[in-house]
Amino acid sequence: MVVGLLACESTSSPVPVYERTVTAEMVTGAALAALRSDGRLTMPLPQPSAPSLSLIDARAQALQFARYVTNNGLLRGVVENGRGGFWTDPHLLTICEDAYYVRSQFGPITHDSIGEPGLSILKRSGPQWLIPLCGPANEPQMTVQVAIDGNDIRFANGEPIEPYEFIVSAWNAAGVPLNWPDALTISAERAVRFAWETFGVRVAEVPELFTRADFGIDGRVQSSLVGAARACHRWRIVLESDVNVRGMTSLRTETTKVLYIGAITCQGTDVEPYIHLPLPEQPSTTTLNYLDDNVSPAKTWSVTIPFSTPVRFELGLRTP
Repeated sequence: MVVGLLACESTSSPVPVYERTVTAEMVTGAALAALRSDGRLTMPLPQPSAPSLSLIDARAQALQFARYVTNNGLLRGVVENGRGGFWTDPHLLTICEDAYYVRSQFGPITHDSIGEPGLSILKRSGPQWLIPLCGPANEPQMTVQVAIDGNDIRFANGEPIEPYEFIVSAWNAAGVPLNWPDALTISAERAVRFAWETFGVRVAEVPELFTRADFGIDGRVQSSLVGAARACHRWRIVLESDVNVRGMTSLRTETTKVLYIGAITCQGTDVEPYIHLPLPEQPSTTTLNYLDDNVSPAKTWSVTIPFSTPVRFELGLRTP
């Protein structure tokens, strides 16, 4: 039913599949201070130091990038697929009110000697800006996700300014399904409501948005394109007191006030929130490979990246 709702076209106003507003009884502390009168949360947006991409530049460039997407068959197709086959005119889009700082699961990456395309690993794996673009009715239609670190690609008149060889590792777009009221599959407000409705304990801090990592059969993290965080993310939720969570696979019980909430998969049609319980044993690093075909013969390099947050999870349930 949810999939059908997301895929069908409608001229009516967006239909909230889930209640997505937060009330004062659900939050305390910093989360209460961030609660707006419309029931949404004001997300803190740290400003990175130069030469990293600022939020001001990311917002200004998002519309230019959206116009570039129109003339790029691959990128346009990605957005159309996300919207159930429907397209939107980027010339009618505006910058939505909210923007998101997407935190990386990785720690600092030493990249002085890896160059391009190794630098694309830094872009994909580091922190991101996620800029929603809205249509005429102020409904989110598209997200532009932008790498903050190592990103010197800019646009003018709807076209990239060199260097542009690795655009998809620094800029990417995703379509928001028709009639879906949020830029993300699970909004911060929905995550807060889910935590409150599940445990009856108030949320004490503003939720933090993290990317998710997928692991290959070799145990390594798979490198993904910028843009995946629209559907592939987890919210870190801090409660005012401890709760008990049992792992659905391990059956272990953990007492914690820090919850991770996300969809069951990274598919854009999965919008039901679940508790993601970090596993007791977490890897400290991962190795990513990249192919440098600018040399002859082409050479494969590896770069080791430390993790800064949990990356391995199982689904969890509330337990007494």
